[in-house]
Amino acid sequence: MDTSQGRWSRRALWLSVVVLAATALWAVSTADGPVALRVDGSGAVTRVGSVWTLVGVLGGGGGALAATFLSAHRFLPRVPARLINLPSAEAHAFWTAPENRTELHRLLAEDLEWIGTATVVLLSWLMAVCVTTEKSVALWALVVPVVAYTIAVLGYSVQLMRGGRYRPRS
Repeated sequence: MDTSQGRWSRRALWLSVVVLAATALWAVSTADGPVALRVDGSGAVTRVGSVWTLVGVLGGGGGALAATFLSAHRFLPRVPARLINLPSAEAHAFWTAPENRTELHRLLAEDLEWIGTATVVLLSWLMAVCVTTEKSVALWALVVPVVAYTIAVLGYSVQLMRGGRYRPRS
């Protein structure tokens, strides 16, 4: 059982939490008035408010997500086998067998940590953009990161489903 991948995924998630906390501290210390809370499809700021609201929503939401992803290794053993979705019936039978559940939990926790890392980094970016925006946002500053995040998470998910990570082992 190779746990080096798990160590990297956990480190990356903790690093993203540090980035989120640093972004929140920066936001609170540098915002000198209302910040953007909502931006429309053209990039125009349509709602402003307190930096504390922004930090509470994006920072608090990111922190809660990170805590959930970081605790995956604790709650996965409590998930009934019938609720675990794997790429095939054969993979499900193999991975949910009692002798393979520990390894399955480790793999799933790692995957959740990588997805959590990407999510927390995106929230940090969005917080920084909202703090530095006055009347409008250059659309690329929102669209490019969100599209990159979506492509990365979807690509990672497809790779997990089509790749060999969850194939039954002999």
